Amino acid sequence: MLSGMHISVWRLHILQVGCLAAVVGICIVGVVQGAEANDIECREVREFSGVNYWFWQGYLGVADVIDNGVALTGRLSHEPGICFQVLRSELHEPFVRTRGYKLAVLEWFKRLPIEPEQWETDPAGRTAQQHLRILTRQDFSSREQWTRWWVENNDYLLWSDAAGHLIVDEKAKLAKSPIAEEIGEITATQYWFWQARDWLKDTREDGAFIRGQGWTEHGYQKFRIPKGALTDRTAKEEGYKEAVKGYILGGVALPELKDAALEQFMARLRDLTGESYQKREEWVEWWNEHKDHLVLSTDGQRLVAEAR
Repeated sequence: MLSGMHISVWRLHILQVGCLAAVVGICIVGVVQGAEANDIECREVREFSGVNYWFWQGYLGVADVIDNGVALTGRLSHEPGICFQVLRSELHEPFVRTRGYKLAVLEWFKRLPIEPEQWETDPAGRTAQQHLRILTRQDFSSREQWTRWWVENNDYLLWSDAAGHLIVDEKAKLAKSPIAEEIGEITATQYWFWQARDWLKDTREDGAFIRGQGWTEHGYQKFRIPKGALTDRTAKEEGYKEAVKGYILGGVALPELKDAALEQFMARLRDLTGESYQKREEWVEWWNEHKDHLVLSTDGQRLVAEAR
Protein backbone atom coordinates (compact mmCIF):
# COMPACT_ATOMS: atom_id res chain seq x y z
CA MET A 1 0.00 0.00 0.00
CA LEU A 2 1.45 3.37 -0.91
CA SER A 3 1.00 6.35 1.33
CA GLY A 4 2.11 9.88 0.62
CA MET A 5 2.26 9.22 -3.10
CA HIS A 6 -0.23 10.87 -5.44
CA ILE A 7 -0.60 9.98 -9.08
CA SER A 8 -3.29 11.75 -11.04
CA VAL A 9 -2.63 11.08 -14.72
CA TRP A 10 0.60 9.72 -16.14
CA ARG A 11 1.71 10.39 -19.68
CA LEU A 12 4.79 8.28 -20.13
CA HIS A 13 6.72 7.08 -23.14
CA ILE A 14 6.12 3.41 -23.89
CA LEU A 15 9.10 1.19 -23.15
CA GLN A 16 10.15 -1.95 -24.91
CA VAL A 17 10.30 -4.96 -22.60
CA GLY A 18 12.51 -7.77 -23.84
CA CYS A 19 11.14 -10.70 -21.80
CA LEU A 20 13.03 -13.38 -23.72
CA ALA A 21 16.52 -12.26 -22.77
CA ALA A 22 18.59 -14.87 -20.99
CA VAL A 23 19.60 -12.58 -18.12
CA VAL A 24 19.03 -12.48 -14.42
CA GLY A 25 15.78 -10.66 -13.76
CA ILE A 26 14.09 -12.12 -16.86
CA CYS A 27 12.96 -8.83 -18.42
CA ILE A 28 15.11 -6.03 -19.83
CA VAL A 29 13.50 -2.59 -19.97
CA GLY A 30 14.63 -0.16 -22.66
CA VAL A 31 13.38 3.21 -23.85
CA VAL A 32 11.80 3.72 -27.24
CA GLN A 33 13.65 6.73 -28.62
CA GLY A 34 12.49 9.51 -30.89
CA ALA A 35 9.22 10.66 -32.34
CA GLU A 36 7.83 7.14 -32.55
CA ALA A 37 7.26 7.06 -28.79
CA ASN A 38 3.58 7.19 -27.88
CA ASP A 39 1.91 9.07 -25.04
CA ILE A 40 -0.78 6.96 -23.45
CA GLU A 41 -2.92 8.23 -20.62
CA CYS A 42 -3.47 5.90 -17.66
CA ARG A 43 -7.18 5.14 -17.42
CA GLU A 44 -6.60 3.20 -14.19
CA VAL A 45 -3.87 3.13 -11.54
CA ARG A 46 -3.59 -0.05 -9.49
CA GLU A 47 -1.86 -0.55 -6.14
CA PHE A 48 0.21 -3.71 -6.66
CA SER A 49 1.46 -6.08 -4.02
CA GLY A 50 4.89 -7.58 -4.57
CA VAL A 51 3.23 -10.79 -5.78
CA ASN A 52 1.15 -8.82 -8.29
CA TYR A 53 4.25 -7.15 -9.72
CA TRP A 54 6.30 -10.33 -10.14
CA PHE A 55 3.31 -12.15 -11.61
CA TRP A 56 2.79 -9.58 -14.35
CA GLN A 57 6.51 -9.18 -14.95
CA GLY A 58 6.81 -12.95 -15.47
CA TYR A 59 3.56 -13.27 -17.42
CA LEU A 60 2.64 -10.62 -20.00
CA GLY A 61 5.25 -8.07 -18.98
CA VAL A 62 5.51 -4.61 -17.44
CA ALA A 63 6.62 -1.39 -19.12
CA ASP A 64 7.54 2.22 -18.29
CA VAL A 65 9.07 1.04 -15.02
CA ILE A 66 10.42 3.93 -12.95
CA ASP A 67 12.14 3.46 -9.58
CA ASN A 68 12.00 6.55 -7.37
CA GLY A 69 13.79 4.89 -4.48
CA VAL A 70 10.60 4.22 -2.51
CA ALA A 71 8.32 2.65 -5.10
CA LEU A 72 8.20 1.40 -8.66
CA THR A 73 5.65 2.81 -11.08
CA GLY A 74 4.83 1.57 -14.54
CA ARG A 75 2.16 0.07 -16.75
CA LEU A 76 1.11 -3.35 -18.02
CA SER A 77 2.68 -4.16 -21.37
CA HIS A 78 -0.43 -5.77 -22.83
CA GLU A 79 -2.76 -3.02 -21.55
CA PRO A 80 -0.73 0.22 -21.41
CA GLY A 81 -3.78 2.14 -20.18
CA ILE A 82 -3.50 0.25 -16.87
CA CYS A 83 -0.74 1.67 -14.67
CA PHE A 84 0.54 0.47 -11.31
CA GLN A 85 2.60 1.43 -8.32
CA VAL A 86 4.29 -0.92 -5.84
CA LEU A 87 6.52 -0.34 -2.82
CA ARG A 88 10.11 -1.45 -3.37
CA SER A 89 10.10 -3.04 0.09
CA GLU A 90 7.27 -5.36 -0.97
CA LEU A 91 9.28 -6.69 -3.89
CA HIS A 92 11.88 -8.20 -1.58
CA GLU A 93 9.68 -9.88 1.00
CA PRO A 94 10.50 -13.59 1.45
CA PHE A 95 8.91 -15.83 -1.18
CA VAL A 96 7.12 -12.95 -2.94
CA ARG A 97 8.99 -13.38 -6.22
CA THR A 98 8.62 -17.16 -5.98
CA ARG A 99 4.85 -16.86 -5.55
CA GLY A 100 4.48 -14.34 -8.36
CA TYR A 101 6.48 -16.39 -10.84
CA LYS A 102 4.73 -19.64 -9.90
CA LEU A 103 1.42 -17.92 -10.71
CA ALA A 104 2.90 -16.81 -14.03
CA VAL A 105 3.97 -20.39 -14.79
CA LEU A 106 0.41 -21.58 -14.18
CA GLU A 107 -0.96 -18.97 -16.59
CA TRP A 108 1.55 -19.96 -19.30
CA PHE A 109 0.55 -23.60 -18.79
CA LYS A 110 -2.96 -22.68 -19.90
CA ARG A 111 -1.58 -21.61 -23.30
CA LEU A 112 0.26 -24.84 -24.04
CA PRO A 113 -1.30 -26.84 -26.90
CA ILE A 114 -3.36 -29.84 -25.87
CA GLU A 115 -2.94 -31.67 -29.18
CA PRO A 116 0.62 -32.99 -29.76
CA GLU A 117 0.54 -32.09 -33.46
CA GLN A 118 0.11 -28.40 -32.53
CA TRP A 119 3.18 -28.33 -30.28
CA GLU A 120 5.49 -26.85 -32.90
CA THR A 121 2.96 -24.94 -34.98
CA ASP A 122 0.63 -23.09 -32.55
CA PRO A 123 1.99 -19.50 -32.13
CA ALA A 124 0.48 -18.97 -28.67
CA GLY A 125 1.81 -22.34 -27.57
CA ARG A 126 5.33 -21.57 -28.80
CA THR A 127 5.29 -18.26 -26.93
CA ALA A 128 4.18 -20.07 -23.77
CA GLN A 129 7.00 -22.60 -24.15
CA GLN A 130 9.55 -19.79 -24.50
CA HIS A 131 8.39 -18.06 -21.33
CA LEU A 132 8.25 -21.30 -19.37
CA ARG A 133 11.83 -22.02 -20.37
CA ILE A 134 12.87 -18.57 -19.14
CA LEU A 135 11.05 -18.88 -15.82
CA THR A 136 12.21 -22.44 -15.04
CA ARG A 137 15.09 -23.32 -17.43
CA GLN A 138 13.15 -26.52 -18.15
CA ASP A 139 12.31 -27.70 -21.66
CA PHE A 140 9.76 -30.39 -22.45
CA SER A 141 8.15 -31.60 -25.66
CA SER A 142 4.53 -31.94 -24.53
CA ARG A 143 1.94 -30.50 -22.19
CA GLU A 144 1.84 -33.82 -20.35
CA GLN A 145 5.58 -33.63 -19.60
CA TRP A 146 5.24 -30.08 -18.28
CA THR A 147 2.30 -31.12 -16.11
CA ARG A 148 4.22 -34.09 -14.70
CA TRP A 149 7.20 -31.88 -13.87
CA TRP A 150 4.95 -29.31 -12.15
CA VAL A 151 3.12 -31.89 -10.04
CA GLU A 152 6.43 -33.40 -8.93
CA ASN A 153 8.24 -30.15 -8.20
CA ASN A 154 5.97 -27.16 -7.55
CA ASP A 155 6.06 -27.60 -3.75
CA TYR A 156 9.85 -27.33 -3.85
CA LEU A 157 10.31 -24.38 -6.21
CA LEU A 158 12.21 -21.27 -5.14
CA TRP A 159 13.32 -18.13 -6.95
CA SER A 160 17.12 -17.99 -7.18
CA ASP A 161 18.80 -14.60 -7.60
CA ALA A 162 22.05 -16.34 -8.54
CA ALA A 163 20.47 -18.55 -11.23
CA GLY A 164 17.95 -15.97 -12.43
CA HIS A 165 15.03 -18.41 -12.53
CA LEU A 166 12.92 -20.74 -10.41
CA ILE A 167 14.91 -23.70 -9.14
CA VAL A 168 13.98 -26.96 -7.43
CA ASP A 169 15.25 -27.23 -3.87
CA GLU A 170 16.56 -30.78 -4.19
CA LYS A 171 17.17 -31.21 -0.46
CA ALA A 172 13.57 -30.30 0.36
CA LYS A 173 12.34 -32.56 -2.41
CA LEU A 174 14.49 -35.49 -1.22
CA ALA A 175 13.15 -35.01 2.30
CA LYS A 176 9.62 -34.66 0.94
CA SER A 177 9.36 -31.45 2.92
CA PRO A 178 7.36 -28.84 0.95
CA ILE A 179 8.73 -25.33 1.21
CA ALA A 180 6.23 -23.37 3.28
CA GLU A 181 5.62 -19.88 1.99
CA GLU A 182 5.82 -17.43 4.85
CA ILE A 183 2.71 -15.52 5.75
CA GLY A 184 3.30 -11.93 4.75
CA GLU A 185 3.42 -9.36 7.55
CA ILE A 186 1.49 -6.39 6.20
CA THR A 187 1.41 -2.75 7.21
CA ALA A 188 -1.43 -1.23 9.20
CA THR A 189 -2.24 0.95 6.18
CA GLN A 190 -2.72 -2.17 4.05
CA TYR A 191 -4.92 -3.75 6.71
CA TRP A 192 -7.23 -0.73 6.97
CA PHE A 193 -7.37 -0.44 3.17
CA TRP A 194 -8.55 -4.04 2.95
CA GLN A 195 -10.99 -3.50 5.80
CA ALA A 196 -12.49 -0.42 4.15
CA ARG A 197 -12.85 -2.27 0.85
CA ASP A 198 -14.48 -5.29 2.56
CA TRP A 199 -11.56 -7.40 1.37
CA LEU A 200 -10.78 -9.20 4.64
CA LYS A 201 -11.84 -12.67 5.71
CA ASP A 202 -11.01 -15.24 8.39
CA THR A 203 -9.43 -12.64 10.68
CA ARG A 204 -8.55 -13.88 14.17
CA GLU A 205 -6.34 -13.04 17.13
CA ASP A 206 -3.26 -15.20 17.58
CA GLY A 207 -1.22 -14.04 20.55
CA ALA A 208 0.37 -10.71 19.67
CA PHE A 209 -0.85 -10.89 16.06
CA ILE A 210 -3.99 -10.58 13.98
CA ARG A 211 -4.03 -13.19 11.21
CA GLY A 212 -6.35 -13.53 8.26
CA GLN A 213 -6.65 -13.22 4.50
CA GLY A 214 -6.89 -10.16 2.29
CA TRP A 215 -8.03 -9.94 -1.31
CA THR A 216 -5.45 -9.36 -4.04
CA GLU A 217 -5.55 -9.57 -7.80
CA HIS A 218 -4.71 -13.27 -7.52
CA GLY A 219 -7.21 -14.17 -4.84
CA TYR A 220 -7.02 -14.08 -1.06
CA GLN A 221 -3.54 -13.79 0.48
CA LYS A 222 -2.69 -14.87 4.03
CA PHE A 223 -1.25 -12.21 6.29
CA ARG A 224 -0.37 -11.33 9.83
CA ILE A 225 0.02 -7.99 11.59
CA PRO A 226 0.97 -7.09 15.17
CA LYS A 227 -2.17 -6.11 17.08
CA GLY A 228 -0.49 -2.97 18.40
CA ALA A 229 0.03 -1.65 14.86
CA LEU A 230 -3.71 -1.27 14.40
CA THR A 231 -3.86 1.52 17.00
CA ASP A 232 -2.03 3.87 14.62
CA ARG A 233 -4.63 6.46 13.55
CA THR A 234 -2.42 7.83 10.78
CA ALA A 235 -2.16 4.40 9.17
CA LYS A 236 -5.92 3.91 9.36
CA GLU A 237 -6.49 7.34 7.85
CA GLU A 238 -4.16 6.57 4.95
CA GLY A 239 -5.75 3.17 4.36
CA TYR A 240 -9.23 4.68 4.33
CA LYS A 241 -8.14 7.46 1.97
CA GLU A 242 -6.79 4.91 -0.52
CA ALA A 243 -9.97 2.86 -0.23
CA VAL A 244 -12.25 5.86 -0.80
CA LYS A 245 -10.06 6.95 -3.71
CA GLY A 246 -10.40 3.47 -5.22
CA TYR A 247 -14.17 3.41 -4.73
CA ILE A 248 -14.54 6.78 -6.47
CA LEU A 249 -11.85 6.97 -9.18
CA GLY A 250 -11.74 3.24 -9.86
CA GLY A 251 -15.48 2.69 -9.57
CA VAL A 252 -18.12 5.38 -9.17
CA ALA A 253 -16.44 7.73 -11.67
CA LEU A 254 -16.44 5.06 -14.40
CA PRO A 255 -19.55 5.13 -16.63
CA GLU A 256 -19.46 1.34 -17.05
CA LEU A 257 -20.27 0.91 -13.34
CA LYS A 258 -24.06 0.88 -13.26
CA ASP A 259 -27.19 -0.22 -11.43
CA ALA A 260 -26.69 -2.49 -8.39
CA ALA A 261 -22.89 -2.37 -8.56
CA LEU A 262 -22.91 1.44 -8.64
CA GLU A 263 -25.31 1.60 -5.70
CA GLN A 264 -23.19 -0.87 -3.74
CA PHE A 265 -20.11 1.32 -4.17
CA MET A 266 -22.00 4.48 -3.21
CA ALA A 267 -23.51 2.77 -0.16
CA ARG A 268 -20.03 1.81 1.00
CA LEU A 269 -18.84 5.38 0.45
CA ARG A 270 -21.70 6.67 2.58
CA ASP A 271 -20.60 4.30 5.37
CA LEU A 272 -16.96 5.36 5.10
CA THR A 273 -17.55 9.12 4.95
CA GLY A 274 -20.91 9.87 6.52
CA GLU A 275 -21.89 11.77 3.36
CA SER A 276 -25.29 11.04 1.79
CA TYR A 277 -24.71 11.62 -1.93
CA GLN A 278 -26.87 9.58 -4.31
CA LYS A 279 -25.26 10.40 -7.67
CA ARG A 280 -21.86 9.54 -9.11
CA GLU A 281 -21.24 13.17 -10.11
CA GLU A 282 -21.71 14.29 -6.52
CA TRP A 283 -19.12 11.83 -5.27
CA VAL A 284 -16.56 12.86 -7.89
CA GLU A 285 -17.14 16.54 -7.08
CA TRP A 286 -16.80 15.82 -3.34
CA TRP A 287 -13.53 13.95 -3.91
CA ASN A 288 -12.03 16.66 -6.09
CA GLU A 289 -12.90 19.30 -3.51
CA HIS A 290 -11.83 17.49 -0.34
CA LYS A 291 -9.26 14.83 -1.32
CA ASP A 292 -6.35 16.81 0.14
CA HIS A 293 -8.16 17.61 3.38
CA LEU A 294 -9.65 14.30 4.51
CA VAL A 295 -8.96 13.15 8.08
CA LEU A 296 -10.09 10.35 10.34
CA SER A 297 -13.09 11.27 12.46
CA THR A 298 -12.71 11.63 16.22
CA ASP A 299 -14.25 8.21 16.81
CA GLY A 300 -11.96 6.71 14.16
CA GLN A 301 -14.83 5.21 12.14
CA ARG A 302 -14.89 7.29 8.96
CA LEU A 303 -13.20 9.92 6.83
CA VAL A 304 -14.42 13.50 7.14
CA ALA A 305 -13.49 16.72 5.40
CA GLU A 306 -11.28 18.79 7.64
CA ALA A 307 -12.62 22.26 8.37
CA ARG A 308 -10.64 24.97 6.58
